[in-house]
Amino acid sequence: MRFWGYDQSIEVPFFIGADVLGALQPAMAAAPDGCLSAFDANWARIRTVAAKVYGRRRSGSYDLLASDF
Repeated sequence: MRFWGYDQSIEVPFFIGADVLGALQPAMAAAPDGCLSAFDANWARIRTVAAKVYGRRRSGSYDLLASDF
């Protein structure tokens, strides 16, 4: 799943895979709707991790990995 964060006026792209979402919410349904539900249910945690990953290094885009959680 792709999502975007913002650093003032800079748009910052992030990606989190279905495998990571499934680890965050083990009862996640396999369909795309399951990924969306897991993303929504864990949004606060995902946002916190995304901010930490962004703060560690600057790059063009960021993949959030299971090890980041």
